Amino acid sequence: FVDAGAFERRFLASVRPDALRLPDPLVAAMRAVDGPWRYASTLEPTTTPAPPRIREHYAGIDLYGQWLMHAGCLAGLDSLQWGSYGLEATNRFANDGMIFAQAFPRDRRRLDRLGVRWILAPPEAGLAPSAETLRIADDAVGFDALLPVAHTAELTLFENPHALPRAQLLDHVLYVERGEDVWKRLAAADFDPGRDVVLVGHDGPLARSVTPGAARADRSVEWLSRDDGDLRLRVSGDAPGFLVVAESDYPGWRAHLDGQPVTIQRADGALLGLFVPAGRHEIHLRYRPFWLGPTLAASALAALIVVLGS
Repeated sequence: FVDAGAFERRFLASVRPDALRLPDPLVAAMRAVDGPWRYASTLEPTTTPAPPRIREHYAGIDLYGQWLMHAGCLAGLDSLQWGSYGLEATNRFANDGMIFAQAFPRDRRRLDRLGVRWILAPPEAGLAPSAETLRIADDAVGFDALLPVAHTAELTLFENPHALPRAQLLDHVLYVERGEDVWKRLAAADFDPGRDVVLVGHDGPLARSVTPGAARADRSVEWLSRDDGDLRLRVSGDAPGFLVVAESDYPGWRAHLDGQPVTIQRADGALLGLFVPAGRHEIHLRYRPFWLGPTLAASALAALIVVLGS
């Protein structure tokens, strides 16, 4: 999208379960679990529940299979952030580096990282999900861990009990030499999205060195606010950590730690991340794309010309 922020303000403000055209039993199940979770859908876009304005906007557009490219298929159930619209980056993350992948992610751990707690599936999925009924790839892994929550004549709702918080302070950084190596490392059997994060570069801070079974550092992350393009968190830890925020590292994000600018690191090839020293800190992530200023200036100039010419 050219103007991601304007798109959200127009179509996606305050997306909640009861705005998704879901049957009442599914809404009740989703509301029973606190947290800014997301949902994903294995349905075709034409049958994926979405706010009415989303359906109207996408009418006639063929987006089958591109679950992250369809705004109704990945939603923060409290509200969507501007950062969710770095669709290129997020789709790369879900589909091993491919921008326009025509498939649902083959690895459930990708959904874990993105905070996808709920999976909407066709009614035939029933209580015994399979690759065929979920409409996912035969070689998909980890989806046997989904728990059936509710079933109606229109939909089946599964819970992903392994979904991770939308912001995490992690223990270990895994370094790879090249961008294309990120996807291989994410797919490795020993990769743990609740512990590890992958960066491109040479060994540096927090390189994985802790032996299995070692005590985990005491860390906490608290959301202070989640507004459009403006995220504030309070983090604390008894050792340095790496903060991963499951929003796309789209050009235009800026980060401040305790009021001082810090460098954003692209985590897992697509997401927002930054190193955080030990102690208690406040993080401010703000999205202001480079084109915002020129666009506003051009709009103001055009308005002035219209006024003077009328």
